[in-house]
Amino acid sequence: QGGAPDWVLVVWAWEKSTKMATIKTGANDTPVYQVSFNPIDPRYVCVSGKEVLSFFHIDDDTFKPMQVSSSLAKREPQQYLAHAWLSGNRTVVATASGELLLFHETELLSVLPCSPSDGNSIYAICPFSRGFLAAGAMGTLR
Repeated sequence: QGGAPDWVLVVWAWEKSTKMATIKTGANDTPVYQVSFNPIDPRYVCVSGKEVLSFFHIDDDTFKPMQVSSSLAKREPQQYLAHAWLSGNRTVVATASGELLLFHETELLSVLPCSPSDGNSIYAICPFSRGFLAAGAMGTLR
């Protein structure tokens, strides 16, 4: 993931020393904070940042944007500070306001009831076999 001003995501076929796919993921006022590949199926990519939450499918050496659920589009734009892939094609996304959003593929399922939602940002998520850990402002670990 490149930085400002272009915010271009590039996937390399390192064995061949060639560029495989590229896509613009942000702008000067909407930086990207994290990019990750689905650990089970690396053809799927999640990008999160300031007012940026995108899912892509890599097909024929091209990033194909995936339609994000309409329920996410109805929410106010946020800073999506971190995300992690979970089992069953699920992704958990953390926000600057302390919410934890659960997605199945690109469908927003819910704001998790365990979300602190106390205005303190969640900066990191670490998945493990029985769930995930979320770390946030003020040294909070949940």
